[in-house]
Amino acid sequence: MMIKTNRFSKFRPLLVFVLLTVFVIATIFLKNLNFIAVEQQKSRQFLKTDKHYTESIFIKGESERDNSWMISDSVAGAIIPHHGLAGKYFSSFFNALSGKKIKTIILIGPNHKLIGDDPVYTSDLTWDTQFGQVNADEDIIQKLTDSGMVSFDNSIVEDEHSVATIMPYIAKYLPGVKVAPLVCKEMNLADINGLAEIVGRALEPGVIVISAVDFSHYLLAQEAVEMDKETISVIETHNYEKLLSFGNEHLDSPTSIILLDKIMRSVGADKFNILINSNSFEITGKSNQATSYLFAVYGK
Repeated sequence: MMIKTNRFSKFRPLLVFVLLTVFVIATIFLKNLNFIAVEQQKSRQFLKTDKHYTESIFIKGESERDNSWMISDSVAGAIIPHHGLAGKYFSSFFNALSGKKIKTIILIGPNHKLIGDDPVYTSDLTWDTQFGQVNADEDIIQKLTDSGMVSFDNSIVEDEHSVATIMPYIAKYLPGVKVAPLVCKEMNLADINGLAEIVGRALEPGVIVISAVDFSHYLLAQEAVEMDKETISVIETHNYEKLLSFGNEHLDSPTSIILLDKIMRSVGADKFNILINSNSFEITGKSNQATSYLFAVYGK
């Protein structure tokens, strides 16, 4: 009796070999994809400050630091600029803050490029600076994002010099202090009030709020001085509607200043002390197109 055989049976070993080969190749390919994804994720575990850091300005600023600046232990908040040229003032300010019982800085700055659909962005990634790492305060950031008013976007935050410029100074003078960055578009007063309440509820001992805002832009140095007098008067009288009407000739983020001022008033930090009001003319000697700076602190 003749046994019939499947005409494909002689190809069975070859088919098995092909299938095994495809399986091995697919496994290697998927492992490589996973490796690439992991490496990309590792590269995003840190926010970089290189784009906004100039070593010569930092070193010069340190050499010109004014060690006479005094800040009360009751400091709860501050206004500073974010203009990179202000190195000697940054060094003076953060040196004066060193030694205070600060564990976290909620750092507010404008969203210059108006990127994104949401009004406020943050990131919970660690900043990798030239002077070490600055960790995010994940607990505070979680509270802020849970509110629905603050969204995550690592790229927007990393690219925004209003916060990135400040990170090397925090790393240098306040090692171990965490940050919760808030990059803000301009908002109406109702939305600012809502955000101020949210941030205020996240405050606890050791947490201070800093708004990094440049004051007058594109003016002659003397014009900038006069414009700053008006802006400071409006801040001191809490005239928020007028402050919201100001443009770059006064400051680049009324929202950041109003937000800070409202938070400070809500916690009873109503002592407003100006450390220095200066401008880029005093650094560069160029009187045209000056950018002005205000360093001021809120205390109880």
